[in-house]
Amino acid sequence: MVRWETWIYTDVNGGIEITFTDEAMNGNFDYAPAPLDPNIPIRTLALLNRYNPRRVTEFAARVTPDYYATPENTHPLEFYYDLADFQSLQNDVSALEVYTGIPRTLGRYFAENNTTELVVERTVSLLNEQTGDVYRRTGDVRFRNEGDQTGIQGAFVPDVVRLDAPPGYYKLEVQLQDRLSGRQGRYRQIIELEKYQTRSMKVSDLELAWRIAEGGPQDKFRKGELHVVPMPTRTYPKGQNIFVYYEIYNLKRDEFGQTKYQVEYTIAPKGKGVGGAVSRMVRTLGGKREKVLMGYEQVGTMDLETVYTELELGDREPGRYALEVVITDLNSEQTASKNALFVVQ
Repeated sequence: MVRWETWIYTDVNGGIEITFTDEAMNGNFDYAPAPLDPNIPIRTLALLNRYNPRRVTEFAARVTPDYYATPENTHPLEFYYDLADFQSLQNDVSALEVYTGIPRTLGRYFAENNTTELVVERTVSLLNEQTGDVYRRTGDVRFRNEGDQTGIQGAFVPDVVRLDAPPGYYKLEVQLQDRLSGRQGRYRQIIELEKYQTRSMKVSDLELAWRIAEGGPQDKFRKGELHVVPMPTRTYPKGQNIFVYYEIYNLKRDEFGQTKYQVEYTIAPKGKGVGGAVSRMVRTLGGKREKVLMGYEQVGTMDLETVYTELELGDREPGRYALEVVITDLNSEQTASKNALFVVQ
């Protein structure tokens, strides 16, 4: 007599089936009501009432937690993630890049093909709790390589997701689900998306990378003319160099249309201060370079500069370190800085 639809929710309370009806025939569906036929036996009415769609839904809501719970007898999917924000090409928004590293040990080795495969569904979302706005990106990360890669400790599959959103505070959630094993992992944190579209000189966050090269394939790691593979673990073997990518905005041009700015890189053990600009210059001129790694001046013609560099870690002892980048616009005398933590092991 009326239009009806039946939906099956496989992940709710072990799987439930709910029927909806359009009783008023106006396109608005609601839970199917209990029948009112007086000829229905009492036992049948009791069963119909027990399995009424609204009652089933209410019961499922009571027993379903509002937080992620790891299924019994399974281990959560552990992964690495990092993030950095930049100026967006769109007006009044900033760009957040989220980098994930999926350990190859999570892959599955197929002996018949002598290959290791990994298929993970990745979801990154931003929630502005004041406005209720949600920004979300979902997609698959696929990896396939010859041989058994599951025993290589420390090796990971990199990935990057870019979200454009207005500056402000957000609740960030990064979730991965292994399509082959069903294991899931989720991380949450509160972040601030910086505002870059201002008149003052600004520096983006520092993206620590495994490798930066000119050219390369046109894939998700391409940034203009550069190919930047992120290092979401922020962990570098002793003796390996560290790659850094960042952007400088709103540099001031002089009367000849040129920009001129000074760059300083400082690396210090975590927990030890790196001092101010004056103390850094004194150490550099005095020959004590245990903290100041490199400093130079640069001339250009663009108010936006894309910068990347390779820093030698040398024989630094294993431990946690802080990298600081200080940019001084020599035309406007404005200074901006950003820092990032990393580990040498």
